[in-house]
Amino acid sequence: MLFRSRELVHTPEKSGEILGTAFWLKAAAICPMWIVLIILSILIEHDDTTDLMIAIVAFSMLFNITSIIDLYFQAKVQSRYSVYGRLIQLLVSSIIKITLVYLEAELIWFAWAVLLDAVVLAVSYIFIYVYSKSSIRFFKKWNTELAKKFINDCWPIVLSALAVAIYMNIDQVMIKNLLDAESVGIYAAASKISISFYFLSTVICSSLFPAILNAKNKSDELYQHRVQSLYDLMLWMGVIIALPMTFLSDWLIAILFGVSFGGAGSGLVIVVWSGVFVFLQHASWRWFIAENKQNIACFRLIVGAVINVALNWWMIPVWGVEGAAIATLISYAVAIYFGNLLLSETRVVFRMMSSSLLLHKTIVPIVKMIKERV
Repeated sequence: MLFRSRELVHTPEKSGEILGTAFWLKAAAICPMWIVLIILSILIEHDDTTDLMIAIVAFSMLFNITSIIDLYFQAKVQSRYSVYGRLIQLLVSSIIKITLVYLEAELIWFAWAVLLDAVVLAVSYIFIYVYSKSSIRFFKKWNTELAKKFINDCWPIVLSALAVAIYMNIDQVMIKNLLDAESVGIYAAASKISISFYFLSTVICSSLFPAILNAKNKSDELYQHRVQSLYDLMLWMGVIIALPMTFLSDWLIAILFGVSFGGAGSGLVIVVWSGVFVFLQHASWRWFIAENKQNIACFRLIVGAVINVALNWWMIPVWGVEGAAIATLISYAVAIYFGNLLLSETRVVFRMMSSSLLLHKTIVPIVKMIKERV
């Protein structure tokens, strides 16, 4: 998505072809995903209810192709429209899921909730796109040369997504294998709260990314200034979220999940600080895309995923759930921050992230960048 946004900013005259080609490539990518899920469902023994849940979640992928509309608004620096769609989806989703939890609904209903999330977001995007009275009918456009370029640029994105999937899930899998199911529930409770804040960085970085690309076309000084301001904003947003969570973790876990999940509080204190590095990752990923160095970003995430697995294998048997949280924090810090020291091309990223720690130098640039986003 991000490298397509880069192309839209650099060649706005081809916006219809870029969006249309990306739209049909995303649609085509759904087919192999379905095939893989069908094969897995056949090879792995489970009951009919599990088959139905897999089918529901797989069908929800179809609605993801409307995210191209989000890309369109990002490129036009009108991300507020996309934010409206996401807020509608978040509101509806939150009400439904809280109701299901209150009613102690069966798991299958949560699968239907996932599908409803996708439908609501897709309908919101389409409605807002029509409301904006855009004249671009991107779904009628196709460019074979662009398709080849997108596919060539896409492989680091795909590998990065796999690495992120490992980051997000491998700790829970290893806890189950090395400890027990109860520990998985406790750790999952802590992780869910931490992860729930990540969408903020995604929305903000997506909104500001076109302005950063425009700055790159104007002057290197303005470009560096805006990139630095984005790092500043992401780092301190992460800190501002992590600080109160550190002191309120036990209370928050008890309110959301009940007293039986009290053990998740100590894990949440550690995991929530991983969010600072996740916020920085969302900012640095934009820099890698702008510089056309997404292959380096991919390598960085894969190394981090390997470190995460190794640390989990060592720490979980020793420190339990807290060990998994520590492993996540260390692997994020190494991959996203300290790992930038390994290559000369990425040391500038390390310097920018380090500079963001100087609070007295960050507040004014952050405010200025937000005002200059258009």
